[in-house]
Amino acid sequence: MHRYKCFVLDDEPLALNVIEEYIRQFTFLELVGKSTDPAASMSQISETQPHLLFLDIQMPVMSGLEFIQLLHHKPAIILTTAY
Repeated sequence: MHRYKCFVLDDEPLALNVIEEYIRQFTFLELVGKSTDPAASMSQISETQPHLLFLDIQMPVMSGLEFIQLLHHKPAIILTTAY
């Protein structure tokens, strides 16, 4: 079975944990990284080359939409938000 590599970026640690728990419930998903820091996650995403990115829309440093524009490796993206 093919496994899809996932990365989670959210400025809220609680949200990271919730999404991580959902990912772990599916055998075809593999969490390869998570971060609360958009700048640090750029290199992590480049290194891990995830197939799927769970991305918060509203973050204090930059929005999720701004983050997408800066990505060199563009995985499929699921936008997440608490609003």
